Amino acid sequence: TFADFGDQKLSLVSRDRDDTLNVYSGDSLIWKGEEEYPSVEAVVLKPLTGIDAMTQREFEPITRQAEKSREIRIKGRMLAMDINGDGRDEVILPKHAGGFLFLASPEAELRALRWTGVRLEEIWGVRSLSGTVQDIEMARGAAGGAQVISLQRSSGGIFSRQTERVVQYNLP
Repeated sequence: TFADFGDQKLSLVSRDRDDTLNVYSGDSLIWKGEEEYPSVEAVVLKPLTGIDAMTQREFEPITRQAEKSREIRIKGRMLAMDINGDGRDEVILPKHAGGFLFLASPEAELRALRWTGVRLEEIWGVRSLSGTVQDIEMARGAAGGAQVISLQRSSGGIFSRQTERVVQYNLP
Protein backbone atom coordinates (compact mmCIF):
# COMPACT_ATOMS: atom_id res chain seq x y z
CA THR A 1 0.00 0.00 0.00
CA PHE A 2 1.36 3.41 -0.93
CA ALA A 3 1.06 6.07 1.77
CA ASP A 4 1.79 9.80 1.86
CA PHE A 5 3.56 10.35 5.17
CA GLY A 6 4.30 14.00 4.31
CA ASP A 7 7.71 13.33 2.77
CA GLN A 8 8.69 14.31 -0.76
CA LYS A 9 7.61 10.94 -2.15
CA LEU A 10 5.17 8.17 -1.37
CA SER A 11 6.23 5.37 0.96
CA LEU A 12 5.37 1.71 0.43
CA VAL A 13 3.98 -0.21 3.41
CA SER A 14 3.90 -3.99 2.98
CA ARG A 15 3.76 -7.27 4.85
CA ASP A 16 6.64 -9.70 4.45
CA ARG A 17 6.51 -13.51 4.57
CA ASP A 18 6.51 -13.39 8.37
CA ASP A 19 3.51 -10.98 8.35
CA THR A 20 5.59 -8.14 9.82
CA LEU A 21 5.20 -4.66 8.38
CA ASN A 22 7.91 -2.98 6.33
CA VAL A 23 8.12 0.64 5.18
CA TYR A 24 10.09 1.49 2.04
CA SER A 25 11.15 4.85 0.67
CA GLY A 26 12.13 4.39 -2.95
CA ASP A 27 14.18 1.19 -3.09
CA SER A 28 15.31 1.41 0.54
CA LEU A 29 13.82 -0.36 3.53
CA ILE A 30 13.52 2.37 6.18
CA TRP A 31 11.68 0.42 8.90
CA LYS A 32 10.94 -3.21 9.69
CA GLY A 33 8.32 -3.92 12.35
CA GLU A 34 8.58 -6.56 15.03
CA GLU A 35 4.89 -7.30 15.54
CA GLU A 36 3.14 -9.76 13.23
CA TYR A 37 -0.07 -8.81 11.42
CA PRO A 38 -1.47 -12.11 10.10
CA SER A 39 -4.30 -11.64 7.64
CA VAL A 40 -6.84 -13.60 5.66
CA GLU A 41 -5.55 -14.52 2.20
CA ALA A 42 -7.63 -14.36 -0.93
CA VAL A 43 -6.85 -17.03 -3.52
CA VAL A 44 -7.57 -16.29 -7.17
CA LEU A 45 -6.84 -18.33 -10.27
CA LYS A 46 -4.89 -16.88 -13.17
CA PRO A 47 -6.95 -17.18 -16.36
CA LEU A 48 -5.85 -19.70 -18.91
CA THR A 49 -3.93 -18.10 -21.76
CA GLY A 50 -2.29 -19.13 -24.99
CA ILE A 51 -2.27 -22.82 -25.87
CA ASP A 52 -3.82 -23.77 -22.51
CA ALA A 53 -6.87 -21.63 -23.21
CA MET A 54 -7.22 -23.04 -26.73
CA THR A 55 -6.94 -26.68 -25.67
CA GLN A 56 -9.14 -26.48 -22.56
CA ARG A 57 -12.62 -27.68 -23.36
CA GLU A 58 -15.44 -25.63 -21.92
CA PHE A 59 -16.79 -28.28 -19.54
CA GLU A 60 -13.62 -30.34 -19.08
CA PRO A 61 -12.76 -30.60 -15.37
CA ILE A 62 -9.48 -29.03 -14.30
CA THR A 63 -7.30 -31.21 -12.11
CA ARG A 64 -6.39 -29.91 -8.66
CA GLN A 65 -2.69 -29.89 -9.57
CA ALA A 66 -3.30 -27.79 -12.69
CA GLU A 67 -5.52 -25.48 -10.67
CA LYS A 68 -2.88 -25.13 -7.93
CA SER A 69 -0.26 -24.00 -10.47
CA ARG A 70 -2.58 -21.11 -11.41
CA GLU A 71 -3.21 -19.96 -7.83
CA ILE A 72 -2.22 -16.48 -6.76
CA ARG A 73 -2.38 -15.72 -3.04
CA ILE A 74 -3.14 -12.14 -2.03
CA LYS A 75 -2.53 -11.06 1.56
CA GLY A 76 -5.24 -9.09 3.37
CA ARG A 77 -5.94 -5.51 2.47
CA MET A 78 -4.17 -2.51 4.00
CA LEU A 79 -5.45 1.00 3.42
CA ALA A 80 -3.77 4.40 3.65
CA MET A 81 -5.81 7.53 4.34
CA ASP A 82 -5.44 10.75 6.29
CA ILE A 83 -7.93 10.06 9.07
CA ASN A 84 -7.05 12.87 11.47
CA GLY A 85 -6.66 15.81 9.06
CA ASP A 86 -2.93 16.39 9.62
CA GLY A 87 -2.09 15.99 5.91
CA ARG A 88 -0.34 12.64 6.44
CA ASP A 89 -1.79 9.21 5.77
CA GLU A 90 -2.37 6.63 8.46
CA VAL A 91 -2.32 2.89 7.68
CA ILE A 92 -5.44 0.88 8.53
CA LEU A 93 -5.32 -2.91 8.60
CA PRO A 94 -6.74 -6.00 10.28
CA LYS A 95 -4.73 -8.31 12.49
CA HIS A 96 -5.79 -11.92 13.12
CA ALA A 97 -4.95 -14.36 15.90
CA GLY A 98 -5.86 -17.94 16.70
CA GLY A 99 -8.16 -20.40 15.03
CA PHE A 100 -6.37 -20.88 11.72
CA LEU A 101 -4.58 -24.11 12.53
CA PHE A 102 -6.74 -25.28 15.39
CA LEU A 103 -10.46 -25.58 15.87
CA ALA A 104 -10.47 -22.66 18.27
CA SER A 105 -12.47 -19.64 17.25
CA PRO A 106 -10.37 -17.05 15.43
CA GLU A 107 -10.19 -13.48 16.66
CA ALA A 108 -9.36 -10.30 14.83
CA GLU A 109 -8.49 -6.68 15.51
CA LEU A 110 -8.61 -3.53 13.41
CA ARG A 111 -5.77 -1.05 13.81
CA ALA A 112 -4.79 2.38 12.54
CA LEU A 113 -1.07 3.18 12.58
CA ARG A 114 0.67 6.56 12.29
CA TRP A 115 4.17 7.11 10.86
CA THR A 116 6.30 9.01 13.39
CA GLY A 117 9.21 9.53 11.02
CA VAL A 118 11.02 6.47 12.39
CA ARG A 119 8.29 3.86 13.01
CA LEU A 120 4.60 3.01 12.75
CA GLU A 121 2.69 3.50 16.03
CA GLU A 122 -0.88 2.57 16.84
CA ILE A 123 -3.32 5.47 17.21
CA TRP A 124 -6.64 3.60 17.08
CA GLY A 125 -7.84 0.06 17.41
CA VAL A 126 -10.78 -2.27 17.95
CA ARG A 127 -9.87 -5.44 19.84
CA SER A 128 -11.43 -8.89 20.27
CA LEU A 129 -13.59 -9.12 17.17
CA SER A 130 -14.99 -12.64 17.06
CA GLY A 131 -14.17 -14.21 13.73
CA THR A 132 -12.08 -12.86 10.89
CA VAL A 133 -12.00 -9.59 8.95
CA GLN A 134 -12.39 -10.61 5.32
CA ASP A 135 -12.06 -7.13 3.82
CA ILE A 136 -11.98 -3.46 4.78
CA GLU A 137 -12.76 -0.16 3.09
CA MET A 138 -12.63 3.49 4.18
CA ALA A 139 -15.26 6.18 3.74
CA ARG A 140 -15.44 9.86 4.59
CA GLY A 141 -18.42 10.99 6.64
CA ALA A 142 -20.47 14.09 5.85
CA ALA A 143 -18.93 15.92 8.82
CA GLY A 144 -15.40 15.11 7.59
CA GLY A 145 -14.78 12.15 9.88
CA ALA A 146 -13.63 8.80 8.56
CA GLN A 147 -15.18 5.35 8.90
CA VAL A 148 -13.72 1.88 8.54
CA ILE A 149 -16.21 -0.49 6.93
CA SER A 150 -15.36 -4.14 7.46
CA LEU A 151 -16.72 -7.46 6.24
CA GLN A 152 -16.44 -9.86 9.18
CA ARG A 153 -16.98 -13.62 9.20
CA SER A 154 -17.89 -15.47 12.38
CA SER A 155 -17.23 -19.18 12.40
CA GLY A 156 -20.18 -21.42 13.13
CA GLY A 157 -20.36 -23.84 16.00
CA ILE A 158 -22.00 -27.19 16.51
CA PHE A 159 -25.48 -25.66 16.48
CA SER A 160 -24.87 -22.49 14.47
CA ARG A 161 -23.86 -21.56 10.96
CA GLN A 162 -21.04 -19.36 9.79
CA THR A 163 -22.25 -15.77 9.38
CA GLU A 164 -20.96 -12.71 7.60
CA ARG A 165 -21.80 -9.13 8.44
CA VAL A 166 -20.76 -5.61 7.52
CA VAL A 167 -19.69 -3.47 10.47
CA GLN A 168 -18.82 0.25 10.48
CA TYR A 169 -16.45 1.93 12.94
CA ASN A 170 -16.12 5.71 13.32
CA LEU A 171 -12.54 6.89 13.62
CA PRO A 172 -11.67 9.72 16.02
